[in-house]
This record gives sequence, C-alpha cells and structure tokens, in this order.
Amino acid sequence: MQLPTYARHQHRWFYCGPAVVQVISNYTYGYRNATVSGETSNNNVFLQSYISGRWTRTDANGQTNLGDLITGLNASTSRPSYFYWAQWHGPSFADFHAAIVNDVFSYKMPLAAGVNPHVRGSTYYLYSWRNWQGSTGHYITINGYSGVPSSSSKYAYYNDSSGGYDEVQPWIAIAGETGAFSDTSYTVYMTMKNNSGDLVY
Repeated sequence: MQLPTYARHQHRWFYCGPAVVQVISNYTYGYRNATVSGETSNNNVFLQSYISGRWTRTDANGQTNLGDLITGLNASTSRPSYFYWAQWHGPSFADFHAAIVNDVFSYKMPLAAGVNPHVRGSTYYLYSWRNWQGSTGHYITINGYSGVPSSSSKYAYYNDSSGGYDEVQPWIAIAGETGAFSDTSYTVYMTMKNNSGDLVY
C-alpha cells in the first residue's frame, strides 16, 4: 500500500527536513502533483523557506533538529485531531515495519525517518544514494509498504528530496536523487539505525 505523496527537490543542500515537512503537508492538504519545485507557491501549501523560518529553524541552525522536524509536521499539516507525529527512538525492526503498516494503513499518514543513507562500505544503503558513499544525516518520507509484519519479504516505499544542485548556490551539488523509491524494509531500517535510530511516526 502506498500513499500518494510526491517528492520535492531540496531548495537548499541542507533542506531535507523542510522538504519532508513540505511533502507530507502537501499530501494532507491534497496537493497531488509531481512538480518537484519546493519554492513555487501554486504547487505547495508552504514553501520550504517558509517552513524553515517558521517551524524547523533549518536556516538558523544549519540543519533540521528532530524536535523541530516534529514541530513542523504537527504545525503544517491537516490531520485528524487524534493523530500527531512523535519521536520513536531505537525501535526494533519488527516494530519499525509495524509502525509503517499502522500509520499508512490505519491512519493514511506518512512517516519520516532520520537516516544515514549510504555509510561507506555498508551492505545497507538507500537506492536513491547508491552513487554516493559517506557519512551524513538525512530525512526521508516513508509513504508505503508491502508485506505485513509477519511476511518474510517486506518493502518500504519512500520519497527522497536530494540530488541535483542547491537552488541558491547552484555550484553546490546535493548527493542522492529526488523522486519515489523502494528498498527492503530492513535496508531502510538499517540506514535509520546507522544514523540516530529515530523514526517519526
């Protein structure tokens, strides 16, 4: 099962947090188009620069801290009154996949994960970062799954907003790719564990 979320390119090289908030906010308000620009008002509920300035404090901090990402998600989205995003630090793999199934199937809501997308030499890396290796923190939107928790084969679907170039300083390349991707759920889980182990669900 997949939710109709659409990736937006990071306006700045360090804007993965605002991009995730924007993708999820757009979904909750019914903005269902594949235009990748994160700084055009007719295709987005909120611009990434606005999300950064108002909620995620990405420009102020030079990165998006987890608590500010959660603030941005809860403040910028149209969601049921009983649903809100919160941090889950260090879930087991079984709990990680079950959380995806629960949020996507039961609540029709995406999740966010803080990942290290391609640790040098690691067996587990995101397909969207297959051409780059190193150590970096990154956020992705998880929008779907295949395989129930008891299945032997389980996949996670996600949007990534990296790739291309910084739109303010276009000489700065952004590693990764922008678009819709899938990997085994365990692979996505391990990239999360290779970072801080935080799931926002």
